Parts: sequence; structure tokens; C-alpha cells
Amino acid sequence: GEKTSLHIYDIPQLYSEMRRIFCSEATRKAYPHELVAYITTECNFGCPVCYIDANHCKDKELFVDDILRIAQKYKGRFIHFSGGEPTIREDLFKMVKAVKNLGFKVGLFSNGSKFGDYDFVCKCKEAGVDLIILSFEGLNDDVYLQLKGQKLLSIKLKALENIRKSGINLYLFCSVAAGVNDSQIVPLL
Repeated sequence: GEKTSLHIYDIPQLYSEMRRIFCSEATRKAYPHELVAYITTECNFGCPVCYIDANHCKDKELFVDDILRIAQKYKGRFIHFSGGEPTIREDLFKMVKAVKNLGFKVGLFSNGSKFGDYDFVCKCKEAGVDLIILSFEGLNDDVYLQLKGQKLLSIKLKALENIRKSGINLYLFCSVAAGVNDSQIVPLL
């Protein structure tokens, strides 16, 4: 479904400074300059520290018509698909293409599990994905065991390799937990 909530950007002084630092001249005319569409609450992981409670809340999923209705009212340039895990949606590529046809740039927030398959990465590129925002919490499996409940480093490294090889822009996203992976920040940088 749809919902609107306050965000840290709703603090005028902070938002103004963030816009000055991060937004291009073209995107400064739109508020907000990025839209995140939560297209599913389902996920293929069962992370013990999931901050969005994936697989436990059964909100109405957004479909292509919903996304198009929202996108047609949106004045920014970027639409990111998130969830749960958006890559498990069978109609993901149809959604991406529909949004691209409206002239938007498209990003995917992902745990990276499907990006170990280079063919899947190529399908993302063909559909028009401009950016993959990959959850990447550390450089050893102990971190992943504590935060995600399973060893994932090899999966994450393969995803990195495939995304780089494809030429899709990549942004690493790291959830930091004190005493678990805070020592990983510098090595990740």
C-alpha cells in the first residue's frame, strides 16, 4: 500500500544542507528528490535483526499500475524499489521498464542474493536498472552470522563482481551494529 511518513529531511535546516551537498541543480527543484517504493514485504532471508520486519507484516503489495499511478504524480527523477527483497518479485523487470518509460532513473535496494547469477544482473541492466543499492555489512562471515543469521560473504563478493562486470552503478549500504560490525567501517571504505 501507500503511506506517507515524516523523514529526517523534514527538518528544514538539515534538509537544506543535505540538498546543498547531495542534490544536483536539476533535482533541487523537487521534494523529495528520490522516491522509495516498497513493492513487497516478502524476503528470501530471515535476518534476526531485520529493521523492516520482512516476512512478518503482510501489507498490500504494489503492482505495476500502482507504481505508475504514484510515479505520474511524482516530480523527482529517481525511483528506488525496496521491500522486503524486491528482486524476488516476478514482475520486477516489468515494473522497472514501466518506470523507465516515464523517464525516471531506477534503483534497487537489495540483499544481493540474486546478483550471484550474472544472467539475473544482465536482465536488470536490460530492464533499465541504473543503480543497485547493495546491503554489505562486512568482510567476514562472523558479521553476517550475527546480523543475517547465515554466512553470506561469498554471496556478497560474487554479487559485487557481477554488478561491476555489468556496468550498473553500485552503492554499498551498511547497517552498523555496535560491537558487531562497527570495526568493519574502515575496511569497507
